[in-house]
Amino acid sequence: MTQIIQLALSTSSVDEILEQWRITYPNLSPKLTLFLIEYPEAEIPLKLFAYYLSDAIRVFDEPLFGICLAQAIKSCERSEQQDDELVYDRFFEALTYIAADLLHNIKIEDLQGSEWRIADGNYFTDWFVLNPIRLKQHELRQICIKPLYSEKQTVRRAQQMLNNKMCLTIE
Repeated sequence: MTQIIQLALSTSSVDEILEQWRITYPNLSPKLTLFLIEYPEAEIPLKLFAYYLSDAIRVFDEPLFGICLAQAIKSCERSEQQDDELVYDRFFEALTYIAADLLHNIKIEDLQGSEWRIADGNYFTDWFVLNPIRLKQHELRQICIKPLYSEKQTVRRAQQMLNNKMCLTIE
């Protein structure tokens, strides 16, 4: 049985993750460029989001980061068509909501029992991608993705953590 959430080995930098996204979504790439020209202050939070998730977390073999960014750009397009003044806010709302919704009720656990959960505030890049022991455990299929049942681990809490890690405020 295929799991929705999967892990892939990755050593991509944030810039490489963004470049790969541009290659994967060539029709949305110019829209991201325009968004970043109009809102240059969005570049650092976007890169922090990429660093938080890395491109190792996958949804049916597609990087979750890429899915989130594509949906955020599409949400931005809809806001612009409606002459919405909150384009920036809607972009980051869409970007973080998708990740929070998909990851709020799972934990990723290594062989020693150390866990990564989206709402704990640990960058996945630091926990997994930059940890050679965990990368080796992943190769040996010793990293587990498990359901997490907790009333405290909500989509909203996960989204708030993502926003906090990107230095954004939530109204």
